[in-house]
Amino acid sequence: MLPEEITISAANFEDQGKLAEYLIEVFYEELQSINDIAAGNGMPKLDIKEELLAADDFYFSTVELMDCCILAKDREKIIGVCCVNPYTSTLQYLSIKNDYRRKGIGSRILSLGKKVLSGRSCSHIKLDIPESLSNEATLAFFEKNKVFLVARNILLSGKIF
Repeated sequence: MLPEEITISAANFEDQGKLAEYLIEVFYEELQSINDIAAGNGMPKLDIKEELLAADDFYFSTVELMDCCILAKDREKIIGVCCVNPYTSTLQYLSIKNDYRRKGIGSRILSLGKKVLSGRSCSHIKLDIPESLSNEATLAFFEKNKVFLVARNILLSGKIF
């Protein structure tokens, strides 16, 4: 059971900009590190903040896409996100702030993200997880939620309905 002050719902217009702030706070360093490695291997260097701001723009570009971003909030502060892309059947972002982990919030928002994809005729969910994040706890979380490793760094759930 979730603590009373925690709410979980699809994003709404008032959340625009707050999603980008959360994504930058949570993912910037990890993505910048991956970006640096890729650049060292000859890939073009990306502006990570611009990429994360673009994610905010993507999910708020139409009302139909806002339900693809599930937010967990403690009062008005975002404490977790699960954003799925119905065009690619991809789990793009899943994160819960450290202080709120192991309370069922991640499982709940992942479940809702799966329902969104299922409702849009997606039969599987894809996730490309960086090797640095594919630790035993992360893999155990996904396995518990019926998202299984099918290839190095790629997780898929079989039928998500």
